[in-house]
Amino acid sequence: MKEEPCDLVITDMKMPEMDGIGLLKEIKHSYPNIGVIIVTAYGEVDSYLEAMNLGAFEYLNKPFKMDELKRIITKMLADLADNSHK
Repeated sequence: MKEEPCDLVITDMKMPEMDGIGLLKEIKHSYPNIGVIIVTAYGEVDSYLEAMNLGAFEYLNKPFKMDELKRIITKMLADLADNSHK
């Protein structure tokens, strides 16, 4: 992200080196205005609540429809644009 700025990150919850919550924490610490969507095949209430409390834009359970992801991304980018004008 230092080399290639971005507006959003879509990450999985389960990854080899770090989980989605850890990545979310790092992103929000260094880049608080980047939107984060976490996708998971292991939708658990505790991790959902933690992710949302840490500032995830959405926590999406797999399998999901591509139209649903597109709708979420469109809304998130619109919200980010609105907030940047305030």
